Amino acid sequence: MANITGTVVDANDIPLPNVSLLLVGGGGAPQVTLSGINGSYSFVGPAVGNYKVSAIRGRNVIEQLAQIASGQTTDTVVDFKMITTPTRLRLIDLFNRFVLLKYGQYLFLAVIGWIFFYCLIVGSLPELSLAKLNNIETARGAITYLVAVTTISMAAILMLAAIMTGGKDLDKRFTLGKEILTLLIGILGTIIGFYYGSSDKSQASGTTDSLRVDTVAFSATGRQVLVSGQVSGGSRPYVYAITATPKGIVTSITDKFSANGRVRDTLSVLDTTKGRSVTFVLKGRDGNNASFTWQSKPFVVNQ
Repeated sequence: MANITGTVVDANDIPLPNVSLLLVGGGGAPQVTLSGINGSYSFVGPAVGNYKVSAIRGRNVIEQLAQIASGQTTDTVVDFKMITTPTRLRLIDLFNRFVLLKYGQYLFLAVIGWIFFYCLIVGSLPELSLAKLNNIETARGAITYLVAVTTISMAAILMLAAIMTGGKDLDKRFTLGKEILTLLIGILGTIIGFYYGSSDKSQASGTTDSLRVDTVAFSATGRQVLVSGQVSGGSRPYVYAITATPKGIVTSITDKFSANGRVRDTLSVLDTTKGRSVTFVLKGRDGNNASFTWQSKPFVVNQ
């Protein structure tokens, strides 16, 4: 019984193991084998007939003809020399590999990328500026938004990778991506907790340090009235006004600026009638446009 045997070597006559060999013909089913560590292979006991033996290594395929004659007792030897030829990278190969074979993946990534670009770059960032980022609330909001969009995009990409990709290292790549996503979620949670926690503290502190007018004192000397007092709480600076009723007895103060909330003004007495009394009203707004009002008891301007 004759066999079909041979060896597979490279251009330097070095044996090539693990080369696929295909035997077709003789009226039987195709046979497949691999070359051994010394490059040898063997198809045992093929029937009488004509055959085609193919050696396949990557994209390099070599075909040779072989024959088993009736009554043949010696092996038919078919040797292969695999000469690797450099392959040119064609645009059609790139198209088939990265578009046709994975069109769904890249289409989905394109959609995610466009949403990210439009929402973040087109929709929000043009409204920001370095001057606005000096504001703590604006900076915190921008950072929270950026990390949130990045985290959601990362989750979508991981979901797509788990569904549409494969390979021996899929588990490693997915595990690494999951660790990165977990890290982003932790950062996002920390930022959100810090942001809203700080906001609650700010509101609480604002409630405790409310806007108020401390004791205001008046003293009359001759035809003048000295007003002194203090505005506390709220947000500096302050703008205030002092008026008196009935009108026409003393002068008034309008839109007076105070950086530290101190009130100290001198009003002139216009009516010299003895025993005249007036009621003073101090009102104004702080830096956050919150209003305050204080009214005195009747005060005699002319003793």
